Amino acid sequence: MNPKHRRRRQRRSNEFRKAITATPPPTCNAYLPGLQALAANHRHRVSCPNTRSLTGSIDLDAALAAREPNASRWDYGIGYRHGQREHAVWVEVHGAQTNKVGDVLKKLRWLKDWLEGPGEPLLGLTNDRGPVPAFVWIASGQIRLPPTSRHARQAAQSSVDRKMLHGIVERQTGEGSTVYTNEASAS
Repeated sequence: MNPKHRRRRQRRSNEFRKAITATPPPTCNAYLPGLQALAANHRHRVSCPNTRSLTGSIDLDAALAAREPNASRWDYGIGYRHGQREHAVWVEVHGAQTNKVGDVLKKLRWLKDWLEGPGEPLLGLTNDRGPVPAFVWIASGQIRLPPTSRHARQAAQSSVDRKMLHGIVERQTGEGSTVYTNEASAS
């Protein structure tokens, strides 16, 4: 094999995996490659144009269920390489109705507290102001969250990026903020 090809094929460092293994048990053993940590019925809700950019995943909810059975735990963490930098993307698959906003925000508060405590090794990969969203809420079913409702405003004021599927598309406004609308009205 040509030495140039060998150099190009060298594996990049997996910062997401290193950060997970640096957390205390039981999360230190919860890393899985690709999207394998996501439940089968959730995996199809996450797509990536270049799957080589996915550096691994963790089912945070399952890993901490025995240790924190009554906590409002966040679902998943996904390692994602964007350019030369690796990011942690935290994904919550949850209902998208007005009465669910409080649940998701409670889970987000729990996640942020966990990242500032036992999950601190992953905090450096979590950047909610960068090109890759740090906290993503994916709708698990029908979306009943009117954009002008008090609940929608609460969600918008949090750092949750609402990648709601099922007919909702994302578009950028002139001011640089993200708006989520029905596909039919996004044109």
